[in-house]
Amino acid sequence: MDDLVNCYYMIKSKKLSLFIVFLFFISSCFVIIFHAFGGRMNTYPSSLFLLVYMFIPLLSTFIVQKIIYKQEIKKTVNISFRVSLWWILPCIIPIFTTFSIIILSTMLPGVTFSPDMTGFFERMSGVLSETEILKMKYQFETASMHPFWITLLSGILFGATFNAIAAFGEESGWRGFLLRELSFYSFIKASIIIGIIWGLWHAPIILLGYNYPEHRIFGVFMMILNCVLLSPIFSYISVKTKSVIPVSILHGCFNGTAILPLMMLKGGDSFLVGYTGLTGAISYLLIDICIYLSDRRLFAKSVCRSI
Repeated sequence: MDDLVNCYYMIKSKKLSLFIVFLFFISSCFVIIFHAFGGRMNTYPSSLFLLVYMFIPLLSTFIVQKIIYKQEIKKTVNISFRVSLWWILPCIIPIFTTFSIIILSTMLPGVTFSPDMTGFFERMSGVLSETEILKMKYQFETASMHPFWITLLSGILFGATFNAIAAFGEESGWRGFLLRELSFYSFIKASIIIGIIWGLWHAPIILLGYNYPEHRIFGVFMMILNCVLLSPIFSYISVKTKSVIPVSILHGCFNGTAILPLMMLKGGDSFLVGYTGLTGAISYLLIDICIYLSDRRLFAKSVCRSI
């Protein structure tokens, strides 16, 4: 019996190692090629680059699970469309995150609430041309509804549909393959390991200037912290729904609404404010605490007893 258990863990360990090797090898090669051809972040080509980049965890899962081990992929990735009340949370959590980040950010020195979006236009000055900014200001002034509410509604709508498809490329690896392969660990330990891998996977694009253009080195560590704190939230949704689909929706909604706090804040930089800043990390920690207080036993229970 012990030999069978040891064999099981050896297979798990080898599959995990292969996944990590393919994940970081493919990602690094892709970033090097993009950079070698003059690719830069915050440009239109970079949007396509990042979209393709999101599917690398799925590609790595496919290579390990289907090509090397010749095993079925649907069950491993945890694909299920069985809808329950838990599916509502992916649309609610980003809304809470947005407002909590705005409130927390205004407590920081030099950061103020800016409903006229002057802070947002200042941030965009380094990304968009003067003509594009003037066009945005005109649209803001003539809009029948504040752009914040329009972006919130569209962010949730597109986040739960089109964005979720791209997010599935990531989540099939994180809350699909990895969560199942780490199922012999406790929920919290598996979530932390996934969060570290998830954060490190962002390192190559962060070093190119994504998310933290002013703090490329320290931005890697901030991203790891954010991913570690986000991971229990995403894993919790996956465990409760027994599916990676609602987690993909949550991920898509996060991507769709990430710009919202920046629209309403003036001051601060990418390291402090926003979904990937310090205030984002605090917001995720608050949600983690709520999950822990409402379901303490899950945190200590092995994942295999939950999925």
